[in-house]
Amino acid sequence: MRTPNRLVVALILLAAAGCGGQSTSQANQPAAPAQAVPATAPCDNAFIPVKAGAKWTYTGTNNVTSASKEVNTITDVGSDTFTVSVDTGDKVSWTETWTCTKAGLLQLQNNGGALSAMASGPDGTATVTTKSNTGITLPLNPKPGDTWTQTTEVEIKGSGVTVDAKSTSTYKAVGQESVTVPGGTFDAMRIDGTVNSVATFADGKSMPVNGTVSSWWVRGKGMVKAISSTSSIDTEIDLQSYQIP
Repeated sequence: MRTPNRLVVALILLAAAGCGGQSTSQANQPAAPAQAVPATAPCDNAFIPVKAGAKWTYTGTNNVTSASKEVNTITDVGSDTFTVSVDTGDKVSWTETWTCTKAGLLQLQNNGGALSAMASGPDGTATVTTKSNTGITLPLNPKPGDTWTQTTEVEIKGSGVTVDAKSTSTYKAVGQESVTVPGGTFDAMRIDGTVNSVATFADGKSMPVNGTVSSWWVRGKGMVKAISSTSSIDTEIDLQSYQIP
């Protein structure tokens, strides 16, 4: 399931993947068939059904590029982590590891420097290694008025290009709203946030990436809609379909 915190990181990641680079067998190996294993505490979450085999299909539109499609599938559920496989259907894919804590779920956590995400593109691959990651991506059961933050520092490598990126996201649960997307009409929790990021390249040049995000979450079904405005790029993500084992 897409999250607002990934919108900025994904843009930088895919740009690096498109630069070309060495192939990586891990990125090209097919995922093993997922077993419908439900999560237990602390991975159990009110808004994300953490079950192996759960799948969400989204379409994305923005004011810069053509429409896109993305399929998110939970491929593995452990005692305190789970893995999400992301496929755009355009020869670009990657995997993410989430860590489950007592306070909630933390996206792109990697427990000390291991590979936390990988993108595979037509010209090569890029890797994202988490240097530090604190806070929460989504609390266990956010209620209107609740606030939380996540700060992530990552290193992105692809085709000899190295980018260090730091992003701090601050979120607030607003309340229930009715939302209609191609996947249906839902009573969803709206979460608003601000994102302040900076990407620093090997030559010392930096690129700020700041903006606002809003997302809508449905209990037991995941995220159904997200809109963001980041560095003059306006993006909308809509749920097309979902499958919860």
